[in-house]
Amino acid sequence: MSAIHPFELYKMFISLRTHFNSIKFIYNHNIINLKYENFYRSKNHIYYEKYASMLSKEDAEKIFISNFIKNVDTSIHVITPSIKNDVTKEWINRLRNIDSIFENDVKRLFKEYKIKTTHDFYYKLTDIESIQKTDNKIKSVDDISKAPTTVNHFFTDLIYNYSPEVIIILNHFYYKKYTFDFLRECIDKKIEPKKEFIKLYKYNRFFDVESIIGKSKYNKINTFYSNM
Repeated sequence: MSAIHPFELYKMFISLRTHFNSIKFIYNHNIINLKYENFYRSKNHIYYEKYASMLSKEDAEKIFISNFIKNVDTSIHVITPSIKNDVTKEWINRLRNIDSIFENDVKRLFKEYKIKTTHDFYYKLTDIESIQKTDNKIKSVDDISKAPTTVNHFFTDLIYNYSPEVIIILNHFYYKKYTFDFLRECIDKKIEPKKEFIKLYKYNRFFDVESIIGKSKYNKINTFYSNM
C-alpha cells in the first residue's frame, strides 16, 4: 500500500467536499489554496494523521466519495477509515449489482407514478415548472423514511428513495437521446432539495456510466429500459 501524507489526505477531503457542494469546482481540475501551516491549526488534523497511516490514496478516495454520496455534509471524524466500512461496502455493492438495482428501481418508479413508457417518463421529467417545491427542508439522506413521497414532490421522492446511480443512469439515457440533463435543470430551476441535486450532478464526474458498469451490464440495462 502506497502511503499518503496527512496533508495530502486533508486536501483530498476538502477538495471532494467542495466538489460535491459546488457546481463550478471540479475535483482534480480546480485547486483549493490550502496552507500547510494552517493544517496543524485545525482541530481535525489528528484524524488525517491517523487515517493517512491506514489508507492508500485509492482507498481514501473511494471512502470519501461513498461517504459524500451518503451525506454531502459528512465530517472527517465520523468516517470509518477502512474500505470495508458499511457506507463504502454498500456503495461498492450498488455498483457491482447496478443492473438488478436499476431494473427494480425503475419498475418501482413506473408503478408508483403510473408511468407506462420511457417517453412518458421523459415528459414527467421535463415538466419541472409545474412541480411544487417541497416545504420539508431535509438536509441529510441518513433517514429517507422522513422524506416526502407524494406526487407533488416527485423530484424529492426521486432523490431520496431511489439509488443515486440509477438516477445518474436515467439522466445519462435522456441526455444521450434528447440532450436533456434533468439534474442540471432542477438545479437551475431551484427545485428542492437543491444540495442533493448538486451532489448527484457532481457525482457524474466520477460515474462514467458506460465504462464503470462495464459494456455487458450497460447493454443489459439499456435493452431493459428500451423495452419498458
